[in-house]
Amino acid sequence: MGEQFRDQYGEPILQLAADTSPGVHDMLFPPCDPPLYQGRGLPGHPNCRDNFLAAVASAGILLPVVPDPVNLFQNSGPQPDGRLVVGTAASLPGQFVSFLALRDLVFVLTACSVDYPPLNNGHCSPLRIEITPHGRTT
Repeated sequence: MGEQFRDQYGEPILQLAADTSPGVHDMLFPPCDPPLYQGRGLPGHPNCRDNFLAAVASAGILLPVVPDPVNLFQNSGPQPDGRLVVGTAASLPGQFVSFLALRDLVFVLTACSVDYPPLNNGHCSPLRIEITPHGRTT
């Protein structure tokens, strides 16, 4: 708790305020994209890269690159041979992560769209998102 996420200039953006999960999260795996699904025989499948670009475009933001994600609840540790393998999440339904925004920001959240086993138990479920005014935590 208290760890800060920083921008490209080293300035704080967010602070981890609470995490009721086992704390298994990922910051190594890139956002899924069309080539990933095409390689699995699923052309046109929804993906985090396209979802992110659509979300920022709807806010009038154009970016030269898609930033590396913070994959909350994603269990994808590096293997001894260097591969990243995405495994079943260690978290349970109802567990949550809370952040404190340290300045005004655009926060883009996409739900994982991997709907084939073993990930997400073969189906995607909704997220519950709460935004509370400064000074309140949930």
